[in-house]
Amino acid sequence: MFRCYLDHIAVTAPSLAAGVAWVERTLGAAMRPGGEHPRMGTHNALLELGEKLYLEVIAANPEAPKPDRPRWFDLDAPDPARPVRLAAWIARTENIHATAAASPVPLGETLIVF
Repeated sequence: MFRCYLDHIAVTAPSLAAGVAWVERTLGAAMRPGGEHPRMGTHNALLELGEKLYLEVIAANPEAPKPDRPRWFDLDAPDPARPVRLAAWIARTENIHATAAASPVPLGETLIVF
């Protein structure tokens, strides 16, 4: 039996400020500053949804060097028709491949994030 938990929901945006403004206007809740992901050249802001669940707005960090790999969630190729969008849900598990294989429904693309 594999344990898997919904960890967070990701909203992508062309800039962190645009994403935060959209979430705060849409949900009526203030976000707090998050942090940076130096390996991916991104930064984020967070909104707690529960004790162990949060919403993350994530965007390319213009002050960070561009990474040598594509950024998460297609941040290097934004969709002009959906500048701010709900991009993904992120699960936490000890073995993502075994957990995905044991799922009774297709889970979509699996990315491993450290």
